[in-house]
Amino acid sequence: MHTSHEQQAEEQGSRRARRLTEEFDAADSRHVETTHLARIGASSSTDDSIEIAAPFVEWSKTDIVERRLASDAPCEHTWSCYWDETPACGTCDACAFRLQTFQRAEVADPVEYDERPSHVD
Repeated sequence: MHTSHEQQAEEQGSRRARRLTEEFDAADSRHVETTHLARIGASSSTDDSIEIAAPFVEWSKTDIVERRLASDAPCEHTWSCYWDETPACGTCDACAFRLQTFQRAEVADPVEYDERPSHVD
């Protein structure tokens, strides 16, 4: 499942989600637009007909990457950059968090970056 929320890189994320679906020969995939949750605000937490499952919300980004790597799930088709361009910029907050995560996991991020600064203290 791919979720989006009106980010600038929505097309890039959608393309990469489709590529993952094809690579794993998934029978079906879903794209969920979540902007409406922000529009309805707090009422989404009191409406019993809406259920939001976030199984990884308590996990760190490093935990998630390590889990992906342990399950041989490809990371090269995922996207974090705020910009909808290839290569990823490497300098926006999303790229910085992603690079830091891979550096903490002691694994090279397979995504191509325009700049690849070190973000580990």
